[in-house]
Amino acid sequence: MSQYVEVFYDNIILTNRAKVIKSSLGRAKGLMFSKLGGTSGLIFELEKESRRNASIHMLFVFFKIDALWLDSSKRVVDIRRGLTPFIGFARPKEKAKYVLELQSGTAKTIKVGDVVEFRGE
Repeated sequence: MSQYVEVFYDNIILTNRAKVIKSSLGRAKGLMFSKLGGTSGLIFELEKESRRNASIHMLFVFFKIDALWLDSSKRVVDIRRGLTPFIGFARPKEKAKYVLELQSGTAKTIKVGDVVEFRGE
């Protein structure tokens, strides 16, 4: 059964339906051949903080996204805005426990060091 949460930053909702993905297979598939409609998103939860395992790809993703990498305290450690389809791989500058993928433009006011909140965990 899939788990969904709401994601907030500074009491502003970033997404009201982020699917939490914990499996390696789910992380590998990510947004390939899918849509990210409305205010939905994906959260990849890693077993432990890592740079290598927190890498994402844009292969067979047909739209731009914003990606936020969060540490275990859900503090933003890296941001990539407007990642373009088919660009290959993106790796965070710091170790991350969570990767949050949102519609392009959603993370425009967020900066490294900000803390986001998951509600409904």
